[in-house]
Amino acid sequence: MFALVLLGSFARSEMTRNSDRDSVLIFSDSTPFEKQESIRMKCISIFDLNKIPVCTGGMGIDSKDCSKTMSEWRLFFSSFNKKRSVRDIIFLDTMRNQRLLCGNLKLLKSNQELLEKAVLSSFVTEILIAEGFFRIFFNPRIKHKFFFQQISKFNYLWDEHLVVNQTVPKGLLFLHGKGIIQNEEFRWLEKLYATSLFDEKEKLTFFDQFRLRFIILRLLSKILMKRILG
Repeated sequence: MFALVLLGSFARSEMTRNSDRDSVLIFSDSTPFEKQESIRMKCISIFDLNKIPVCTGGMGIDSKDCSKTMSEWRLFFSSFNKKRSVRDIIFLDTMRNQRLLCGNLKLLKSNQELLEKAVLSSFVTEILIAEGFFRIFFNPRIKHKFFFQQISKFNYLWDEHLVVNQTVPKGLLFLHGKGIIQNEEFRWLEKLYATSLFDEKEKLTFFDQFRLRFIILRLLSKILMKRILG
């Protein structure tokens, strides 16, 4: 048995012409290695046939690191209780948005359970919060897609069931319902997000850029206090 799982913009239904093939393969432990490789190469050929670009960050099945048996995935996720590289943490964060393209749903669900435990029981949250603050303060050319990703990234601090598959619309509704984002901000962010999906190259005005940074910075500050105080 196997499961081919899409990640990133495909999983969030935000795909554009430039979306790459962020993906993983999950195999049952009984699948022979030769069979795993055969399936992996067939999946790659399907991506190639549809001219979906290779993920330059190595977060796709073109990299053998993204193709594992359930036992190997279990070992990968359990290792987050120890020291892991920033790249591994970013990969873990990318895996939080998943969509089954083909294969066994049970394998996907089992993989998601392991992922949830890794996020909730390790220092992943602290690293991701620090990354958010760093990029806001020290990277003046951030794409506004990054800001929108912060909206739903940490909602699991309020509800542990929200670790996986939290899209921006869901995240906005959740934070609005909690009173963390006010009515006017909610409507503005909703409109800005919808616009960005139709035209990903649209440049924000200086005022919109400043306002978006301020909202996300305030949100990250609330998240940090929530993490500290519990």
